[in-house]
Amino acid sequence: MLRSSQCTGRSLFLTLALAAVASAAAQTPVKGGSLTVGQQADIVGLDPATVSAASSTSVIEQLYSSLLSVNPTGSVQPELALKWTVSPDGLKYTFTLRPGVKFADGRPLTAADVVYTIKRITDPKTASPRQNDLGKIASLSAPNPVTVIVQLKEPFAPFLTKVASPLMGIIPAEYDKTHDLNKQPMGSGPFKFGAWVPGDSVTLSRNPNYWENGRPYVDTLVFKALKDDVTRMIDVQSAVVDLALSVPQNQVDRLKALPGMSVVGGPGTWYDYLGLNLAQKPFNDVRVRQALAYAVDRDSIVKTVLFGKGTPIFCGPVPPSSWAYATCKTQVLNLAKAKQLMNAAGYAKGFDMTIKVGADYKSQVNIAQAIQAQLKPLNINVKVMPMEWGAFLNDYNAKRFDAVVLGWIGSVDPDDFLYFQFHTGEKFNTQSFSNKQVDTLLETGRRTVDQAKRGAVYKQVQQVISSQVGYVFLHINDQYEAFRPAVKGYVHYATGSLKSLKDIWIDK
Repeated sequence: MLRSSQCTGRSLFLTLALAAVASAAAQTPVKGGSLTVGQQADIVGLDPATVSAASSTSVIEQLYSSLLSVNPTGSVQPELALKWTVSPDGLKYTFTLRPGVKFADGRPLTAADVVYTIKRITDPKTASPRQNDLGKIASLSAPNPVTVIVQLKEPFAPFLTKVASPLMGIIPAEYDKTHDLNKQPMGSGPFKFGAWVPGDSVTLSRNPNYWENGRPYVDTLVFKALKDDVTRMIDVQSAVVDLALSVPQNQVDRLKALPGMSVVGGPGTWYDYLGLNLAQKPFNDVRVRQALAYAVDRDSIVKTVLFGKGTPIFCGPVPPSSWAYATCKTQVLNLAKAKQLMNAAGYAKGFDMTIKVGADYKSQVNIAQAIQAQLKPLNINVKVMPMEWGAFLNDYNAKRFDAVVLGWIGSVDPDDFLYFQFHTGEKFNTQSFSNKQVDTLLETGRRTVDQAKRGAVYKQVQQVISSQVGYVFLHINDQYEAFRPAVKGYVHYATGSLKSLKDIWIDK
């Protein structure tokens, strides 16, 4: 999404990022102090190989370093690997590690740790949702302490961006054999783990062995779980927290008008959807799914629930700023067509259904309620069930739902937005979508190196998924953060990354 030279979104992200960097560079950073971040949900664990919640990812990327990372403009950049080469056939990746890197406990980080981490992620016993995220690996080797060689069985176009994920953080070899990484994480990131008080906060401290000279600037970093949107916004205004994530759309313009309060953000990479359980009636009938897709008024949801801070999507979830954006209008409002399909499927009198949604995510609760009203003309009686986040995830992962309203944050490659949710049998394909053409196209997209040809593949697969209603796609969210005047150096990432926390300093 962010790498295309033709996309307007890239220009926007670049402008925002450079403006923030320029502002911070105008002053001299100082060390010390504490930064408190208010986020929307508590973590669910800190093992980078197994977690998937965004709340955990925000903390994990402070604790670990990956081989590569993605900068605010969407480009892959060095992190643990200073440089890398790719063989002409696209099968062999050779990484040269930064020398002298240590884990937070002082142990040297070597190529053997990288090999161990990758093997752990790809080992079926780990049950990592990222098991298939590195392509088909033929061999892994560490010929010396600073060189890692990955040999693939076939080309895998998104390999470098996948390696750059914060959830590809490198752990010490064998560390997980004696420690629970969810509660005793150990990485080489800018901060080291301190304490987790479930339901309240996670406290980190500066990693004295961090490899990037001078970073991080603050001594302590605290993530407060502030589920209530109003509380989170009051807390940033009253200095209970220094930085508030996930500013509610209805608060963006008000906060921007407050003296001294900084609000940054814009179009993001987080899309919302209505997911249906395709393994059960009536959603195993594509006509019913299509009827729901035709009955949802996405423009109205963006206007009333998101206060205009979002972009309706009618074909697939890849953002308009991406080279893989699909422009088809497959899922559009057409109530007459929706009723026709319900009649054809034998559901003219409608049915009852429940939409489960995480109670912590108020906008998604409001979206579910809007859908509840929009499905009434089809005689569909919808019960909206807000649930505690952990209980919701348990039901979601166990496929105990009729429908859910949920979001997914992609990164920089179209594969990030599609493969895990729509390829047959993948862990996040909890709606049980299965389509041979889609599987083939998604696999082809991974093997196709030429970007123009890849773009055509992903536009086609989005059209097929949309017509078969793998999800009822809704919109892409704008996302914003608000912070106090004393906070300097913060840079907004469209992907939601908090990589810039290591660059923050407190203006005392």
